[in-house]
Amino acid sequence: MVRDESHRSDYTREYQLYRLPSRRTKKAGIDKHITWHCGRHSFGTQLLNNGANIKVVSSLLGHSSLRFTEIYVRAVDEEKKKAINSMPSIDILRTYLFPLKLISTLREKKV
Repeated sequence: MVRDESHRSDYTREYQLYRLPSRRTKKAGIDKHITWHCGRHSFGTQLLNNGANIKVVSSLLGHSSLRFTEIYVRAVDEEKKKAINSMPSIDILRTYLFPLKLISTLREKKV
């Protein structure tokens, strides 16, 4: 009786593909747990960060509803908030309000 080894080899290949992201990250010296799902999420987020239409991203990711893709939009919104919050603070009163007040005072004197 000849044993069918094709099932076993398929399993081995699938397992090797499953482990590929974590092996690559270790080889690169990255100490994080990275999976295919992380890559998929990063792909969707980067598309939206670069201005892709949400419907296009939804289609590329194979989502059955835009509801699932909205999760990626929230991640993009959070990144935008972080970027804005990382900027140094600006003295708004000195920069904007005082010149505006000066301009309005000058306008009042002309009238």
